[in-house]
Amino acid sequence: MTAAQALAAIESWMPSLLTLSLALNLVLAVVLFFRSALNTVVGNAYSEWRTRKAARKQLLRDLYATVDALGRDHFLALATTGMIWNAQSNEERERFMAVLEEMVPKMAEANTFLTRHELEFPQNIRFLVDQLRDRMVLPSLDVVGSAPAIAEHSGAVNQLVESIKAAVSRTLK
Repeated sequence: MTAAQALAAIESWMPSLLTLSLALNLVLAVVLFFRSALNTVVGNAYSEWRTRKAARKQLLRDLYATVDALGRDHFLALATTGMIWNAQSNEERERFMAVLEEMVPKMAEANTFLTRHELEFPQNIRFLVDQLRDRMVLPSLDVVGSAPAIAEHSGAVNQLVESIKAAVSRTLK
């Protein structure tokens, strides 16, 4: 390619380059004019994103603590119900009933938390929470009258509790 041919090629691109340069300068002028507004918009968007991320992490931490307590309380409620079922005297039965009545509000609060925030959990955790709530329902009252049945039912609930806690831990990392 000769110098004349190179000069002709550059001249053919000149109007396009001039138009592109003018367009970019116009965009820069508009951006410079609205710079503070754009900074505010970008800053607010970033702040909103960080706030949502922090709220999501806090929700998962609350879920971890709630599920841990719920698993423990579920076992104690089953065991206490079994003790009520097998109580020898009315006094013994009433003492166990008082213990159970203290536990029921805690479990109800935990179930309310799970229901209220169910749609906010990640899909894999939501699936496990649904399984946990289904598994916590007693198949029959025969479970509370038998220590092995209580242990089996509680073990299944505890496995789901541990699965949820592991999923939450993985999500928080």
